[in-house]
Order: sequence, then C-alpha cells, then structure tokens
Amino acid sequence: MAASSAAKPVAVFALLLGVWVVTYWLYEPGPPPITFADAPPAAQLAQPRTAVPAPPPEPEPALPPVVVPPKPVEVTGVVPPKFTSYTVQRGDTSLEVIARKLLGHAKYAEAISRSNPLVPPTKLIPGRTVLKIPVDPENIQGRVVTVKTTDDQVPEGLRESARPVPAPGPGGGSPVQETVHTVKSGETLSSIAKQYYSAPNGYLKLYEANKDKLRSPDELKVGMQLRVPPGP
Repeated sequence: MAASSAAKPVAVFALLLGVWVVTYWLYEPGPPPITFADAPPAAQLAQPRTAVPAPPPEPEPALPPVVVPPKPVEVTGVVPPKFTSYTVQRGDTSLEVIARKLLGHAKYAEAISRSNPLVPPTKLIPGRTVLKIPVDPENIQGRVVTVKTTDDQVPEGLRESARPVPAPGPGGGSPVQETVHTVKSGETLSSIAKQYYSAPNGYLKLYEANKDKLRSPDELKVGMQLRVPPGP
C-alpha cells in the first residue's frame, strides 16, 4: 500500500515531462497568418519627394542717378548789330536832332551816320528818307564779347570758344577782362555788381561804364546789355 502511494507522484511527474517534450521539441508550429489590417496605404509608402523651390533673390536697391552739375564757362562770340527803321519827320533838321530824340543824346549822331553811309546827312527829306537806327549805338558793325554761362547753355556754334571760368583770386571774384551782362527781371545794379565784384561800391563801376545807357543807376531795363569792366 505504501509502495503504490509513492509511485503516483512519480507517474504524474513522468506524464508532465512527456507532455513538455512533445510540446517544445516535437511540435513545429506553422507560419503566422499574414494580415494587412495595420499596413500603411501604398500612397504613403511611395510618396515622391517634392522639391522645395528656392526663394527668389532679393533685388538690389537701385542707385540714384548721378547728376553732374553744369560747369561755368566763358564764351567768346560776336554780338551782331541790331537796327530799327526810322522815316525822317518834320523838324528832323540834322542827325544830332534825330540822335537826341531816338537815342537820348546828340553824340550818337555819328553812329547813325556810320549806319547809313549812303545817306548824306545834309539831305534829310521828311517822309522820304529812311534811316537805320542802331539799337546799341556802340555796336554798329558787330562786337566781340566774352560772357559767362554754363557748359549746357553754350550755343552750338560757340562750343569751340568755350573755356572754363578761372577760379577767383584771394581778392574776390572780379572779372579779369571786360564781359557783358544781360539784365534779368528783378535785378538791380547793386545785385549785378555783387556777382562780379567784392567791393561794396562795385555798382558805381558798372554805372560809370554804362553811362551811355543809364541816366541813373535805377534805370535798368530787362534785356539791357551792360558792360562789366574788369576788377577790382
């Protein structure tokens, strides 16, 4: 009885051992089933890479245009004479009378005579004799002048004679030779003198040089041409 009781645990152990051997050493499980439940879609597997375009280059800032200021130059040219026609009237007994009436002074009778070389001064016929009266009594044959201007205002025919304006010396900006100034609107003899002379009484120099045109320093007219003698 005791021997049969001891044999039971041995038999159970031997049975368990046999099941273990069969399960882990003799049984070969088949391949696991294949499922696509969790597989990612094909579109996600084969997505092509899209090239990211490079940002366009920033445009370079435009440089401001280079503005070259005009340069002051001196131009030498000939001022042609200008004349008006005048028919002799009653009372015009001589060229001196006509000069005083038209040009303001009898001394310009010679200028009228030189402007009319074919008209005898002693044969003035009222209503028939036509005289050429010079607009500028001192310019009846053309006068060579030097004027100051800028290189962008030089007439085409005078470009070869244009030359740079010399820098003013220590004493100021007085002209080194006689020039001509055309009076502009709003100018006075004093303001013109300041452009050419450093001395405060430069307007007196202009007035003395243009007494043939100016009865007083205040009788300036737009378009009048004034002689500007050299300084100081």
